[in-house]
Amino acid sequence: MASVLIGGVEGGATATRIVLLRLDGSLVVESDIALGTNQWQCGLEECIKRIHRLVSDVKDKAGIPQDSPLAALGLTLSGADNKESREAIKVKLNAEHPNDASHVFVTCDTIGAIGTACDSGGVVLISGTGSNCELVNADGATFRCGGWGHMIGDEGAATWITHYCLKKVFDTKDNFDLCPHDISFVDSAMCNHFQVTGQMDMLDHLYTNWNKSHFASMCKEISRGAAELKDPLCIEAFKKAGFYLGRHILAVAPKADKMLLDRPGGLQVVCTGSVWKSWALLQEGFLDGLKPRSDKDVKIGEISLLLLEKNAGHGAAYLSAKEANLGLNVDYSQNVTVFYHHKFC
Repeated sequence: MASVLIGGVEGGATATRIVLLRLDGSLVVESDIALGTNQWQCGLEECIKRIHRLVSDVKDKAGIPQDSPLAALGLTLSGADNKESREAIKVKLNAEHPNDASHVFVTCDTIGAIGTACDSGGVVLISGTGSNCELVNADGATFRCGGWGHMIGDEGAATWITHYCLKKVFDTKDNFDLCPHDISFVDSAMCNHFQVTGQMDMLDHLYTNWNKSHFASMCKEISRGAAELKDPLCIEAFKKAGFYLGRHILAVAPKADKMLLDRPGGLQVVCTGSVWKSWALLQEGFLDGLKPRSDKDVKIGEISLLLLEKNAGHGAAYLSAKEANLGLNVDYSQNVTVFYHHKFC
């Protein structure tokens, strides 16, 4: 039984990691690459190459022959949001690298996060480069809000926060829609981050050489502007981001089983992505975003926000082992911590 090993991959837009577990749930080895595995960004061919590279790496680290398949491999990937895309990834990986695993399970990154936190359902709210929210009920039924990318969504994420601030700069400089706040900090941060001298130079970054990860990474400086310098525009951007993150939860709440809303601690929300590191800047707007808009919305009485202590690759491994009937031992209590709890009056 000691030779039965299960792999789990957490694939985001900018980074991907893998864990290798024994049947008792203990970690054998892990690895990561600073490359995303969202097939809509890097292409299906490159996505498969990167997954195989990670599987090969953990096999080498664990002393497993490359021609010896893992018992199961779970892939929870950004962009794997529909049945067709998941099947395409599974078929191509099995065809090109049949020795990677005897059983392959593919789902989206949100399901991997919930699978790491619990086995009875909940909500995951991603706010990293992009944003997405998914509700999973105890019966496995899923409902989502967001995840549509920066052209039409990503509200509350790093890309959106950067866009919000730069839009204020551009509109004010054009005398089109004047920002009530001083734009000088964000304007200077833009020039430093993108190594430009003004608006015209930004066209290359916004069109010809658009790089979503690089664009989103300016959010780090905006966070510093809000937290350390108390810049009003930066503070406003994070407050609005928090509001839209709360709205994601409000959107899926009507589909939640009553037991998810009524259990101890209230609705459990797994929060993943680097924007959550700025929770103090998001909190006020987030609570506003949870307020019902009409009687059609569900009034959330209590909510707990959770941080994963183990990466979502563990959830990917758990889910693949479950589908393959491998009997993997899981202690979910070791996987999360509550970083915020709130009861509404």
